[in-house]
Amino acid sequence: SSIEPLPHCVRLRNAAIQEFNSELINVLRPGVGNGRVTTFEACALFLEEVSQFRVWGIPAGASEQAQSGMKPLVEAVRARRQAPSATLAAPAPLARHASHKIPKAELDRWADALQVTAKEAAVPPEVRH
Repeated sequence: SSIEPLPHCVRLRNAAIQEFNSELINVLRPGVGNGRVTTFEACALFLEEVSQFRVWGIPAGASEQAQSGMKPLVEAVRARRQAPSATLAAPAPLARHASHKIPKAELDRWADALQVTAKEAAVPPEVRH
């Protein structure tokens, strides 16, 4: 089998991001996940981009396998948000200032909400080390 040479630069295709619909973002903010990706989803999409070069030992289907690893987190967030006494309330939308800098306190609120959910979500066996 021949191995194709790597290009000098590898990046996500713009179309890959534009065509992606993030389940996690849609659960957190319904209707805004189209064309947006979380960092983890971007890594999964990167696996798809790189797998075509048949290098680094990345097997076919690695991208789908990585994306399926997020399902427990997505389902946990969905369940918490749908529960009548949900303890995970969406923080208020991040304020956008003229400088586009987001205050640390607002980022901390979002990070705390995601960390609580991530700790409670089951981790698939293939993700564990």
